[in-house]
Amino acid sequence: MADTKSSRGLAATGVGTMDCAHHDMKLANDVGDLQKGEKYLNMDYLIFSALARFSTLSTINFSYDIFHIAAHIESCQTQFSFNWTLGVGQTDGEAPEHGWANINRMASSMKEMGPGARCDTLNDHFSDWNWKKITALSKTMLQKMMEAVIAEKEHHLALSELKSSINDSGVGAASLTAWRTEIEAWEMDHSQCNPFQRQVGTMTQAAVQLELTQQDTKELEDGSAISLHTEVTCSVLISTGIDVEDAHDDSGCPVPDPTSGKAEDFQLLLPSEICDVVPCNKTLLETEWSLCFSQATDALNECRSHIRLRHQLYQFKVQHLCRQGPNTRARKTMDAVEECLMLSHAKYARAHKALLSLARHLDRIGWEHKLQPLKKMHLRPIGDFRQQTQGTAIMSWIWLTHRISSDDSEGLQDSLRVEWCKAQACHNRWLEEVQLLLEEMRHTLAFLKWQEDSWESCATLPTIEQPEEKEGMIAYACHQAHIQ
Repeated sequence: MADTKSSRGLAATGVGTMDCAHHDMKLANDVGDLQKGEKYLNMDYLIFSALARFSTLSTINFSYDIFHIAAHIESCQTQFSFNWTLGVGQTDGEAPEHGWANINRMASSMKEMGPGARCDTLNDHFSDWNWKKITALSKTMLQKMMEAVIAEKEHHLALSELKSSINDSGVGAASLTAWRTEIEAWEMDHSQCNPFQRQVGTMTQAAVQLELTQQDTKELEDGSAISLHTEVTCSVLISTGIDVEDAHDDSGCPVPDPTSGKAEDFQLLLPSEICDVVPCNKTLLETEWSLCFSQATDALNECRSHIRLRHQLYQFKVQHLCRQGPNTRARKTMDAVEECLMLSHAKYARAHKALLSLARHLDRIGWEHKLQPLKKMHLRPIGDFRQQTQGTAIMSWIWLTHRISSDDSEGLQDSLRVEWCKAQACHNRWLEEVQLLLEEMRHTLAFLKWQEDSWESCATLPTIEQPEEKEGMIAYACHQAHIQ
């Protein structure tokens, strides 16, 4: 607005400030008038005024408020986000915007003031803003520390699970060192390769359709047709029953009705369905457990693949398709991927339900950490935060389970690399936040002690000779020293 409004006859069209984003306070000597918009001349003057006061610091992080960074291109987000910047902790990048809500109400009054009265008014309001922040430091820091400790533990656990998953494969374990080196190199020199940017492009619509066709061909080659052999062993019996369930769901048949008398509606009565009611042979239970465990693992891998395909197709659609015809064809392909995903989800749910029933009779423990209940909210791609910020979100558990690193897909490995780097950076930021808060608490106590000593020294200054006035000044100084 400051760039478009009329500036004729005005000494200033706005105000620019420099803020401490970590404490949300206005810096001294860093509030200046804008003659016509946020020109480099005005803002550079304020920046160098700030640098003059902090010349002894070895590192200073500058940032424009990041309110609109999500609307920028991906390279801007990965290059300038505080989530990936070394040493900033969980600094609120929106701090420069907070103070305007407090001062904007004074705009109508100050626009007709003279320069002296206007400066005094701005000083009074910004000083009051800073004073309120100082008096609330104890509560603010305590709240921040409680949040930071909990968040650091959560992100540490999520990062450990992801590391464990990657370390399960030789390729993944070897990659961790290289990824960590990339992060450290980029943090020291931003001209290096950015580890938070993807290096593999999105798949085209034709490539997605080709992969779906290849998956269908593979299922046919593996033998989707169910045939009972002359000699039916335990494994054949159980595997055939599981295959029948899969075939029934894949065909889109309605829910079985046992009272209909039709063959396709008969209950299969697998061991997992009846073991809570009647005794079952342990061999049958063990056989179904092995088959269901592998079925759940395969279904989870299928879900990952379908989620990745759906996400890549959506990216291709958004970036490259603009007319109704191509968008309609892309939508049909996405619907096909979604249908495959729902079938894999249903397959996993059946296998997980059977495992829960069998585990009670086989005394199996620990497996539920790898194969957790799969809800639709978990079926999201790597990097989907579900209305959370990058600094607080935790990756869906389906990408943290074992065997994820065994997928040699270039696209998945690149996504895994980016998300591991982001997970590592987020944990580092929360760890830095805890360390910064501890140091700030020490600084705050030292500052308040200095304030107390300063007020106590004011009580002994021989500046007022009148006894009644001197008594009031001493009382006020002692009161201020007491509340520090």
